[in-house]
Amino acid sequence: MELKIDRVGEWKVLRVGENRLDAFVAEGLKQALTEAIGDGTKKVVVDLSAVKFMDSSGLGALVFGRQRLETGGNLALCGVQPEVETILRLTRLDRVFQVIDGLECVVEKTE
Repeated sequence: MELKIDRVGEWKVLRVGENRLDAFVAEGLKQALTEAIGDGTKKVVVDLSAVKFMDSSGLGALVFGRQRLETGGNLALCGVQPEVETILRLTRLDRVFQVIDGLECVVEKTE
């Protein structure tokens, strides 16, 4: 799985480099989220710019990450493509996750 983790201010940014977020990729994302949160980070943004398809395993990995954050934590999504946005709306997870336009929004929040 192609995944890059960076830090932008107080946010950890997980960039998913795969075009599919399915069962094959979801386990790696869960591990990366666990690692990112494990050091006490409370603000994580998952960059889904490359993701054109997401199934229930991908949704499950994102929910897993959100559940692992302590109270006061935030798991946001950015770069959400129209296909993925449709899935988030249909499952009503667009109400659970903060969906931001791009990483520049994260940078603005840290200044």
